[in-house]
Formats: sequence, structure tokens, C-alpha cells
Amino acid sequence: KLKTLDGVERTLFEDDLVIADAEKPIALAGVIGGEDTKVTDTTRNILIEAAWFDTATVRRTSRRHGLHTDASHRFERGADFNATPLAARRVAQLIQQQSAPSGTGSQLDQDTAASGTGSQPVLHPPDHSTRGSGCIIASGLLDVIAHPLQIPPIELRLSQVRRILGKEIGGPEIKRILTRLGFVLRPLTDSNFEVAVPTWRLDISREIDLIEEIARVHGFNQFENHLPAFSGAVVELPTAQQENQLRHTLLALGYNEALSNTFSSREDAQRFTPQAKPVELENPLSEERAVMRTSLVPGMLDMLAHNLNRDQNSIRLFEMGNVFRAEGDQVVQSAAACLAFTGPQAGQSSALKAAKNSDSDANLWPIGAFFQLKGDVEALLATYSGTAVYEKKSPEFLASGNAAQISLNHTVIGSIGELSPAAYGTRKFKQPIYLAELYLDRLYPQPLRQARYTPLSRYPAVERDFSFLIPEQLQWNQLHNAILSLAIAELKSFEIIDVFPLKSTQNGNYSALFRGILQSNTRTLTDQEIAHITTQIITTLTTMGATLRT
Repeated sequence: KLKTLDGVERTLFEDDLVIADAEKPIALAGVIGGEDTKVTDTTRNILIEAAWFDTATVRRTSRRHGLHTDASHRFERGADFNATPLAARRVAQLIQQQSAPSGTGSQLDQDTAASGTGSQPVLHPPDHSTRGSGCIIASGLLDVIAHPLQIPPIELRLSQVRRILGKEIGGPEIKRILTRLGFVLRPLTDSNFEVAVPTWRLDISREIDLIEEIARVHGFNQFENHLPAFSGAVVELPTAQQENQLRHTLLALGYNEALSNTFSSREDAQRFTPQAKPVELENPLSEERAVMRTSLVPGMLDMLAHNLNRDQNSIRLFEMGNVFRAEGDQVVQSAAACLAFTGPQAGQSSALKAAKNSDSDANLWPIGAFFQLKGDVEALLATYSGTAVYEKKSPEFLASGNAAQISLNHTVIGSIGELSPAAYGTRKFKQPIYLAELYLDRLYPQPLRQARYTPLSRYPAVERDFSFLIPEQLQWNQLHNAILSLAIAELKSFEIIDVFPLKSTQNGNYSALFRGILQSNTRTLTDQEIAHITTQIITTLTTMGATLRT
């Protein structure tokens, strides 16, 4: 136990460094003194001790006891190893000055004057004849060094001084500057020096530190105001151009770029990426920031909640960044993007309401906000070659039947859909949230679409609409790919126009309206040619299970 100067009795640890007398500890070394040895009005005898302590030892002791004092503040940052004798002499001198009668100097003052030097005060053996003039110094200085602190010398090259500063500074000038600062220079060659660093300059450990001192004393205003020569060039990452293209497209679509925290909670990591092992932080700031993020979705939801709680109800945000996962002892990071869309325009359309009220068509995708976000994703993917495929597969945090998995060239590149209420967590959303998450590390290797110019046809186009009853399990991308496989040169486009989830539909079918545009680049299409193409389309869709409505 040790009662310190602040009046607190502290339990000492085995690794604490203490100052002790013959029987017990009297101070925590480099941190705080003890209550039993403090100076009071009745103090008559004082033992002056000046010591140097290792920075790491003081820092650990200070943290163990939760103490931050003037002493620990200085020792933690490094003190001058050779200052202890001078400090002890100076304290003794000040005590003599304060206790000496008016008009008389201290013993150390007189000794210094007699020695003819103004450097360090000199202590002599005690002279009891001076007892009446104030306090006396009862002993000489005892200086004990357990392990001398050796600061490694630094090699200074004049070629490096010239290269870094861009100016020729002669050897004599450099020696003059550093010598006046307390450094000792020993020539190695005509252009190299070995520099001994004084113990009070703990900030000097490298050659560049010496060059900085030379520039500081020489004067920054003495250097010409021009940039140094640079032979290299800025090197962009291989994916920089694609990243910029995606960012510019999203900004043009009305999204605002946002940045979220790189850390997340374990609960969010488990909720949004249960298959990924999160990277644990050794010293997390809080439980809400205990792991590296495994998905951009939790951070995006936090930003949405922040805006919604401040009456910002129409929000379009996107973020591009890295996500992390642990694979054995390795940390794997990969690029990802997240789009978020909510607001009054995210409300459900009348067609969606009808679909939800229909017993047979309850699992149909919505007509409103889902396809608005899907259109934004397709605008992003227009940069790449191939057609995106949307399948009714999605992560658990997206609402079933209102989400899709996105594939491009047979590679899964992301997911899209409405956030499931079960994934809200502690966040309270009062309106639907639509998200799209893209795995950019899978998207970037995809081939880019080559821009080609095709002259407009001079001949009229013909539109033909087709109304079919489609089985629920038959997806649009299957129908579309089947039509494209016909390789009809005159079929310029074939798109789905609308979906009619009516109560009258039977056996899980729904009604869909398709529109094909027929046009030739060389002639006007005849009725026979149009009828032949129309028959091909109807036959293909019928073969797949669709039924033409009459």
C-alpha cells in the first residue's frame, strides 16, 4: 500500500517502479510522491532526488493507477537523461536562495562566482559555519547511473541535404548550424558526417530530422520558391475509370454520395451477412463498432434513419467502399456499392395494392418503387456488355417476393429489393426502404460495352402488342432470352409493357402485355413479313407455356 500526495491509498502492483527508503515505498517513480514524505511547514531536513525514468514504465504505471500528473506527462514523452545532476543542483540553489537572509546569496551562487564560470553550479562539502545565514547543503552530489542511455549516431550525407532541400549548403555551414544546436559532428568522408545527438533532443532519430533542423536554422525564406523535379507520374488503380463512371451515373440519376463508418456491430454483421466471418477489433470503441463492416447496408440504414428522423422523407443515397471478412488468419477486403431509395415516390401503386389483395397473385413483384430502383441499377449496368438477369432469390434481410438476385454474364453481382421489417433492428422506419447492393469486385472484371454507331433506319417501324397469360414460375428473362434467340434482324426491341394481376386469373397465371417493334434498315416491311415474325414470337412463347389471350 502507498498513500500518495492526493490523499488516496493505492494498492501497488508487482510491475510498479517505486522510490523507497530502507523499509517501504515512498513514491510512485515518475508519477506522484507519497504522503509520508511531503514537505510541510514543520519540515527541516530535505533530501533532493532527481531521477530519469523510462517512458514505457511510467506510462504503464500511470495507466494502471488512472493517474495523469505533471511528472507522468513529461516522463511519458521523454526527458533529458543527462539533466538530472543539473536539476538537483538547481533545486538546491533555489532552496538556499529562498531561505537565505535578505542581501546574501546562496552557497551555490558564491561557489559559482568563485569558480569563474556561469555553467553548472558547483557543490562543496558542507560548511556548518554558514548555518546561521539560512539552510546549508549537508552533503555533496551523489550521481548513480544504472544503465547509460546511448543514442545511436546518425549518418548525414551532404548529397541527401542537397536532394531534399533543393539547395547546395556547404559542409562548414552545416557543421556550424548543428554544433550550435548541441550536436557533435565527426567527418567520415568529404561529404558524409557522423552526428552524435544530444540527450535533450529525443525528437531526432533519423537523417531527415537533421535535414529539417538545417533547413529551419538556415531559414526557409532562403530557399527558392519552386517545386522539385519529379520523374514519376500519378498511377491510377485499374478500376478507377469504372468507379468514376458508376459514381457519375448515380449522381446524374439524382443520388447523393454518402460515407458511413467502417465499423459495425456484431448483430448487424450477423443479420446482413450471416455467411461471412467478421473481423474482430482488439480494442473497439463500443459494442456498436466492434467489428469491421461486412456489408454497406447497416451503415446505409443508419444514414437513412438519421435523415428520416429529421423530416427528410425523400432520400436517394449511394455509397462505394470496401467491406471486410476474415478467412483464417487473413483479412479479405472487397469493393462494394449500396443504393438506397425511399420517399413518397416509393409508395405502392394501385396495381401493387390489387396484387396484395389477390389471393392467387400475392407473390407478384410490385409495379412501383421496385422497378424505379431496378431502372437505376440497369442504368449502371449499361456500361457493361451483357444483359442483367433478375431471379427471385435474395438475402434474408430483403422482403420475400419483393426482391431479386442480379446476375450478369452468369455471375451473381448483387441483390435488389425492399428491406424486410425483420431486418430493421433498433431502427424505426415508417415508410418502405428499397436497397440495391452490388459486389463491385465481381462487376469490375465483366467486359465493357463497346460503343457502336448504327445509322437510323429511313423506313417506318411497326409496333405489335401481345397479351399472354403467363405461369407464375415463368420469369421475364426466360421469355426475353427465348425471343432474342430467334435472331430476327427486323425485331428491334421486345419489352414487357405492363402486368395485370387480376382476380379473374386462374391457376396461378397472370396477364402480361408485351410490345415488339419491327423495322428494316433496307425496305418497308410487308404484311406477310410482319405476320411471319408475329407468328414466330407467338409460337415461341406458347411453347414455353404462355397462353395467348384473345
